[in-house]
Amino acid sequence: MNYLRVVFMVIAIVSWLSPTPSFATEKFAPETIIKLTNAHRLSLDLEPLQENQQLIDAAQLRVEDMIGNGYFAHMNPETGEGPKEALEETGYRVHVFAENIAKGNWKNNEELVQGWLDSPEHRENIELAEMQEIGVAIVRGDDSNSGLAVYYGVQLFGSQLPKHSEIIDHEVHPAGAY
Repeated sequence: MNYLRVVFMVIAIVSWLSPTPSFATEKFAPETIIKLTNAHRLSLDLEPLQENQQLIDAAQLRVEDMIGNGYFAHMNPETGEGPKEALEETGYRVHVFAENIAKGNWKNNEELVQGWLDSPEHRENIELAEMQEIGVAIVRGDDSNSGLAVYYGVQLFGSQLPKHSEIIDHEVHPAGAY
């Protein structure tokens, strides 16, 4: 009987000390995070955000930069680069943008999105009427402070410049004035 108690205690201690704890009860899915974000927007009579591959790619770049360089912030403390540079790298024609970031071990997608909604600044980004598109990335990585595995999440919101706003690099001549 004592042997079983010791084995159970060792298993409990090893589980507690494990460098990869996860409290998630479901898989984190960017598509679900987008659906939950849009459900909130629709409840306020705001237009739903359209998923955009360039924003997804930029969100992924942001997550990878944070994990790879051991920081959690809107700007890389070493390079000074942030979401704008990631958007430019993907070719997104930025008119306006906003970024929400998160780091933690949430139970599910709903808890993650609710955390953003509970923060006034993050909620404001979600509720910006001028935003038309969204990209989301969520990746499991090591926390640079604790060394424990956590999830890093990024929501990027944006609206692109219209195609007709391109600068044309040639002279415009009135009809017949060649």
